[in-house]
Amino acid sequence: VSSVDNNTSEAPSEETSDSGELTFTPDSTNVKLIGRTLLSDDVLWLAQSASGIEFTFKGTHASMTVKGDGTAFGSADSQARFAVYVNGERTLDEMVDEYEKTYELFSSDTAEDVDIRVVKLSESANSTFGIDSVSGASENGVSPAPAKDLKIEFIGDSITCGYGVDD
Repeated sequence: VSSVDNNTSEAPSEETSDSGELTFTPDSTNVKLIGRTLLSDDVLWLAQSASGIEFTFKGTHASMTVKGDGTAFGSADSQARFAVYVNGERTLDEMVDEYEKTYELFSSDTAEDVDIRVVKLSESANSTFGIDSVSGASENGVSPAPAKDLKIEFIGDSITCGYGVDD
């Protein structure tokens, strides 16, 4: 990630289509940032294990477009892996093996209150990936997930930060 420009001078774009479809670049104004992230050229990059985003909305569907870094096209042991949790239940566990791909995060026939969390599972040595945009049909937009009452900081070595987590 260090080779990516840190261009954060402009606010990320947020667009609403005529059909009510909302598309936005995730940043601290619309999602809760988990761990260390890097917003560069309107893409939110995740490198560290357990980094990610969490947001809430009321709507019928949501999707996310991700971008893989250069190692996404290499061997299977150098691809980023992430999970998506909808209302606390893991619904996706994916490897980033394409430059750009859109994933459906949630879909329902009726509007529901939903909490979506995207977390990078693989260690930082095994590639990074970026969240280019999130889209969805939402009645009142999206909001960052509420902060937890407690925060825990772990201080340790490579095992503490997820070394070998995919082995």
